[in-house]
Amino acid sequence: MRINYRIIQNGLYGELDAIPTPGVLDHLRNYLGNFLLDAVVATAYLNRLGSVPQAEMTDQVKAWMNYLLCKIVRLEPFNEQARNIQMQWTGKPDPYLKALERVRLPKAVEDKLFSLNSSQEVRLRSRIIGEFLRKYPYSPPLIDQMLLLDLEQDLPPGDGWLDQRKVPPILRPLLDGQLMKYCLLHGEYGRARDILDSFSEDLDDEVWLNHAAEVYARTGDPGKAMERYQSSLQRDPLQIPVRFRLEELARPFTTDAGVMDKRIAIFLYSYNKSELLQQTLRSLAASERGNAKVVVLLNNCTDDSLAAVSAINQELFAGDIEIISLPVNIGAPAARNWLLGTEHGQNADHVAFLDDDVEVPHDWLMKLSTVLQANPDAGVAGAKTLAPGRPKRYQYLYRNVSIARDDLLRFSLDTPNFNYDSGVYDFIRPTTNVMGCCHVFTRAALDAAPWFDIRFSPSQMDDIAHDLDLCLKGFKVMYCGLMECVHHQFSGLGRMSINDNAKLGNVLGNDVKLYYQFLHHMNKLKKMNNHGIVPVVP
Repeated sequence: MRINYRIIQNGLYGELDAIPTPGVLDHLRNYLGNFLLDAVVATAYLNRLGSVPQAEMTDQVKAWMNYLLCKIVRLEPFNEQARNIQMQWTGKPDPYLKALERVRLPKAVEDKLFSLNSSQEVRLRSRIIGEFLRKYPYSPPLIDQMLLLDLEQDLPPGDGWLDQRKVPPILRPLLDGQLMKYCLLHGEYGRARDILDSFSEDLDDEVWLNHAAEVYARTGDPGKAMERYQSSLQRDPLQIPVRFRLEELARPFTTDAGVMDKRIAIFLYSYNKSELLQQTLRSLAASERGNAKVVVLLNNCTDDSLAAVSAINQELFAGDIEIISLPVNIGAPAARNWLLGTEHGQNADHVAFLDDDVEVPHDWLMKLSTVLQANPDAGVAGAKTLAPGRPKRYQYLYRNVSIARDDLLRFSLDTPNFNYDSGVYDFIRPTTNVMGCCHVFTRAALDAAPWFDIRFSPSQMDDIAHDLDLCLKGFKVMYCGLMECVHHQFSGLGRMSINDNAKLGNVLGNDVKLYYQFLHHMNKLKKMNNHGIVPVVP
């Protein structure tokens, strides 16, 4: 057999370089079906399309480039270079350019700012930019960067320094729009609403409208939120997440308490993470579980996990947790299979799997089970997964297949690059894969795909492979963004220390296994995308 598999490096840029121009457009359409664009992702697509040979520079490509360029300008309103390119591209004057030129920073300062990067300690970046801002208080780009750094540090945006701003009057509405956004992302909804209510006139672009919509939604005014989202969609109908969010606001999801009468099993497995496991169990104990049976499998834990779980079992669960302590570590997929093979796993109507490092809200099980009941063809429902800490940031939302061909299988990004939680992904939708740290399966799905593949031991990819199996068997995978799960540890190649060669090798090996496991299904996997809901030309 010829070995077709190959590794693509350099993230999204490398992935786009590996496919021809028509494939890049399809890749972009699939992305738009999942997430709203941010400036980094939009720039990646724009750079790739800008490098195509003249023979491939069709009207369709030009239309997408214009779309991306307009989006970057709206996402980065103080990006003078993008505005200049857009003016040259469209021939239309830009009312903000002259004002931005007047407050342009000296080149030496711009070079210094360009040399800063996100890997540097945030307080160091904040100190350097703060010093420049004291010298150049009229610079909107500096103010914008400082607002972002405040957000990264979980500080109230602009607190103690924003009164230094001296920007030209024409640019102040743009700056107020950015401040409103950062207050929204920081969770200061009242302050964001005050800024919104103080605007003399609305900024006329979909990015501003989306943030305004969420401010209204979070301050008890869903009617105005829907109006803003509807206006946003009129300006840019390609915003698929906005469609889903608008549908949720128009017909709010309600849980069905009756689902808790079902036979439900809640399974956890763990290896030497006693403190995190205890935190998870305390979170689980505070949640609504109905008559669900909880089973904890300890994978040859050599720490105090057994004693700790036993103590919490008596303290918070009245001794109802069933504890399985194995003499060897059998890995994640085999642990899942062991639990599914128990009497509880075989007889349950719904089976929930929780990782040993999550925190769940009180109604997590009712929400996910209600989603399954409301979608009879669904096999699994998963949560909006957040990173720990504040402000809220997405760790994992959902994925589908971005590329499926004989030499390459790639999945879409699991979150937007700008991953602060604005609320726009608070909806329910079908997808191809949800995070395996907190998901619930139906009996029918587990009967059709009863086992997780042990070839992915000790961990990684087994949950993705299982979701793909379910899709191939005709089941839907449902994302529920109305249920937030906090996941305390990261996983996957992109989040792993480059010094951990053993784990790196395991992830790369499992990537190869996944490719070959589904090699004969590539034609079906090609259809697991959003092409049917995103237009070919913007």
